Order: sequence, then C-alpha cells, then structure tokens
Amino acid sequence: MQHKSKILLRLNILYGIFLILLFLSLGNTFFSGDFQAGLQEGFRQSMETCLPDNAKTDIYPEIALERKPGKYEIPVICPADTNISIFVRVTQIDAAIKGDHSPSRSMLTGFLLTTSIFCYIVIVVILALILHSLRKSIKRGNIFNRDNIKLIRAIAILIISSSLLSSLGRYIEIRQTIQLFAGTEWHPVWNGMEYKEIILGLVILVIGEIFAAGYDLSEEQKLTI
Repeated sequence: MQHKSKILLRLNILYGIFLILLFLSLGNTFFSGDFQAGLQEGFRQSMETCLPDNAKTDIYPEIALERKPGKYEIPVICPADTNISIFVRVTQIDAAIKGDHSPSRSMLTGFLLTTSIFCYIVIVVILALILHSLRKSIKRGNIFNRDNIKLIRAIAILIISSSLLSSLGRYIEIRQTIQLFAGTEWHPVWNGMEYKEIILGLVILVIGEIFAAGYDLSEEQKLTI
C-alpha cells in the first residue's frame, strides 16, 4: 500500500509539472514577440486584400537558405569605442510575395501543416488522459490495461504522423520558393526530415509494446491461478 502511494505521489507531481509546462508554453506562444508580430502582419494583410485593386500577398516564413562557407558579407555597425569588426550571413528569411501574377501557396501545403499542428494538439490531450488513466489504474492495481496501451500507441503514431506531414508540407513549400527565387542570389534549401521526432515516436511505440507484453503476462497469470 505504501509503495502504491509513492507511485501515486510521483504521478501527481508529473501531472502538476505537465499542467505547469502546458500553461507556460501557451503563455509563451500567445505573448511572444513572434506571435504578436505575425498576428499584426496577418491582420494588416487581411485588411489590405479588402481594398480595391490591391495585389495579393503570400507569406513564406522561416525559409532556410543555402550556406556559403566563409562568406560573411553583411557588416554589423559596432560602437565606436570597440576595436572589433562583425560580419554576418543570412541563413533564414521570411519572404512576402506580392503581385497579381505571383503563384498562390499550395492548398496541400496549408492542409499538411495545419494537420500537423492538429496532431500536436491531440497529443497534448492524450497525454493528459494517460496521466489521469494511470492514476486510476494504480488505484485499481491494474497498470497494464488495454486503454493505456491504446493511448500510448496513439501518441507514438501521432508524433510520427505529425513529423511526416510537417516535413512534407515544408518540402512542397520550399520547392515553390525555389522556383520563385530562381535567377536571384537567394537559394532556398530544404532541411530534410525531422528524424528526432520519428525516433521519439518509435521509442514510444516500443514502450507501448512493453506495456502490451506486461498486459498479456498478467492475463496469463490470472488464467493459471
């Protein structure tokens, strides 16, 4: 009984940490400078599209650029009382494409990126459900059950799916920007797949299989008693 209470205490602590981090991340997102700037830009562009004869604008954020080794070409103006010189290079840009004949952003790209974000929202909800379910399972003395196993597998599948959808959406977006910047000194590049998230999803899948094996063993022990 004392061992069970210690496990419940650790789970309650994790549950509290999860909620604190969730609220902190939401606050950091909605009150960050990037979010506020993006909100203002989006509002301004939506108002501009309502004006007659106004050229449409498409925004391509966080476009990675080809890195040229050793070429730091942009000087930074340093204070007069310093004896150093600073030169930087641009490795990422936000681009605004304006014009009546500019190609529109692919609807498929928007769908893939939006679905990827939705997957993360579902993951947060499932994490809360798992922590709540584990607390109930410990009280009943049955940690390994089908509901917990299904939730763990769902998180793993959603993490992998979200990573693949986001990577595919970004690939299509970057391919379009490459065409837009063709013939200029700017060379967008695709950074590749997000393998860290895929590996994380696979690790969680393994944990789910461990839970499934534990559940099967507990069911077999019940039948032999």
